[in-house]
Amino acid sequence: MNNKILLLEDDPKLANEITQYFTTKGYLCEAVYDGGLLLKKRNLAKYEIYILDINVPVLNGLQVCRQIRQEDKTTPILMLTAFGDVSDKVEALYLGADDYMVKPFRI
Repeated sequence: MNNKILLLEDDPKLANEITQYFTTKGYLCEAVYDGGLLLKKRNLAKYEIYILDINVPVLNGLQVCRQIRQEDKTTPILMLTAFGDVSDKVEALYLGADDYMVKPFRI
């Protein structure tokens, strides 16, 4: 286990809360604010899980999910987003997300 999480979240306060939570649990959680940066970062290191918001700049979380799944079929992807419609969930799961959690949420 490499204990590394890559988080795609463009809200700095929420990104900080999530990274601090996982840090207290023994994980190294890195946050990026746009999908393009996430894809660049994932090429530099191996991550245990990807946590993706949908509504972010450059490449949205669904586009990122699709690209990750084209190259990596096994690393878990959790969508963490304010989009709560069933159609959003179905699309994310169809693109390869393993689970879907709607904001707001309690850590």
